[in-house]
Amino acid sequence: MAFESLATLECPILLLVGKLDVDLLELNAWATSFLRAKHEMAVLQEMSDLLAEPKATELVADLAAEWMLQEM
Repeated sequence: MAFESLATLECPILLLVGKLDVDLLELNAWATSFLRAKHEMAVLQEMSDLLAEPKATELVADLAAEWMLQEM
């Protein structure tokens, strides 16, 4: 049911996931099939859980900032 509500979102959406986080990668890929709004999924190479990866914080912040400047 939660995934079906993704179709109601209208704002641009950025999904960030580590390539080594196989479960979350699959879940995010599946979620994109429900999105009608403009969206992008960025897969970060050699990363697993982005919250646990020390080097991911700066990379995620940079990608998100760049994407927001482009989309907003």
